[in-house]
Amino acid sequence: MILQLRKVTTYAFSILISIAGLWYAFQEINFKEFWSHLSSVNFGLLFFAMGLMIFSVLIRAYRWKLILKPFENFRINPLFESLMVGYFGNSVLPFRIGEVLRGYSLSKVSPLTFSVTFGTIILERILDMLGLILLIGIFTLAMFSIGDPKLIPLIPVWMMESVFTAVIITVVLFISILIFGRKLLIYFNRIQNGHESLLFKKVVGTLINLFDGITSLKNSNHSFQIALQTIYLWIIYYACAYLITQAVNINIGWIGVGIVLIGTTLSITVPAAPGYIGTYHAVVVFLGTTLFAIPRPEAQAFAVIIHASGYLPFVILGAYYFIKSSVHISDIKDKNLV
Repeated sequence: MILQLRKVTTYAFSILISIAGLWYAFQEINFKEFWSHLSSVNFGLLFFAMGLMIFSVLIRAYRWKLILKPFENFRINPLFESLMVGYFGNSVLPFRIGEVLRGYSLSKVSPLTFSVTFGTIILERILDMLGLILLIGIFTLAMFSIGDPKLIPLIPVWMMESVFTAVIITVVLFISILIFGRKLLIYFNRIQNGHESLLFKKVVGTLINLFDGITSLKNSNHSFQIALQTIYLWIIYYACAYLITQAVNINIGWIGVGIVLIGTTLSITVPAAPGYIGTYHAVVVFLGTTLFAIPRPEAQAFAVIIHASGYLPFVILGAYYFIKSSVHISDIKDKNLV
């Protein structure tokens, strides 16, 4: 009962955050100007950006294939489908439950347990954050060297604090995995073998499988390729953001595109409604109007378009793969995933 109450409270809080984000982004809206900007979008560039977003899933599937090679040599198809199921889940469900659906959908069609696949998903997200840190470094140097110095004091404190926190947590976590990951596996194996309780063995076994997935990079012969694919992914995401600015005819420069990409990426870490609705829009409108002096109706249209370019393809294609996979939301609660 207490656990259920916590879930309801957390969900209600995330909805409130999203409502607050939507209120900030669209509290003042000139519908005539807003619609004018929306209707003048270059749909050729917009659809190209959406196509690139789908292509990025193929790159991510290939990287996941390399990460999973110490356990199983997968084909790309089941990995792509599981990723799409995950993206669909994140788009329509709270708390990034899509990541759980993704791991479960792959475990249904492979000999791997859910805990191992979920461990590799955690590793993937850590790699994504390392890629973001590289991106932050590049654009920080660019701003101080060749960028507009007037932009620097305009960068909000929350964004700088979020960047600093993300960098510290990710670096510490990654270094800890490299140094202590295998030692933890040895420790868990030892205490599992020295205990007679079946429940205890099962819980520890789940932790072993999870850490096995998280530390799989140390057993991989493809670390360099995995790093390259991570960089490639961020190049694609940057290209998508750049194409959207061109599609809506907003000129914020290549450094500005990087700032928007960093800000929107950080916004999706906030616990909000499914699909990052509200928080994502608020960040785009805030950065557009504050840093780049974009008129509010234009910034609002930009927020809607850039969010839709990454949301609609995953909802539409993800729904198809979700139905095809026969995965059910109730499976997460009702079935043994380990």
